[in-house]
Amino acid sequence: GYSTEELVGMHIRELMAPGSQKQEIGSYLEQLARKQPAPTPYLAQNLTKDGQVIDIEVNWNYRFDGEEQVVGFVCILSDITERKKAERKLLDYQSQLKSLTHQLTLAEQQEKRHIAELLHDDLGQCLAFCKMKMQIALASVSEAAVANELESACETLTQSMDHIKNLTYDLRSPILKE
Repeated sequence: GYSTEELVGMHIRELMAPGSQKQEIGSYLEQLARKQPAPTPYLAQNLTKDGQVIDIEVNWNYRFDGEEQVVGFVCILSDITERKKAERKLLDYQSQLKSLTHQLTLAEQQEKRHIAELLHDDLGQCLAFCKMKMQIALASVSEAAVANELESACETLTQSMDHIKNLTYDLRSPILKE
């Protein structure tokens, strides 16, 4: 980089990166000297001595003469290139995390739909078939004790079918379909 001796007296325009507003900086500095707003740090890109573009933070203040007239500016330039790289990397990670979260939510919804279909199509139909067979057996049984057991089993199957219907609805609720 530049030595302190090289930087003292150097115009900021000489350090500005290509694409910066080099032409406008002179009139902007004149306006600052005239209006004298409170100094506020700003971020920019500058060139290093070997021509590399770096991100910098500029803290500045006015330089006054003995009569309190602004005769220049004093600036402290801090290389924040690594910080900016870390910030960009963090933003990339946040974007990736958001994308992965979205993908995970979609996968979860698809899996819930798949489980609901299995419950309804396979288990629900199997229980319905068992209930029909039990009802046929119940109609042909004359012994009261066996008929009571078959009736109890049919009620249990009905409850199980209702439970599966509710689970299927919960897994495939209208909110998930949107």
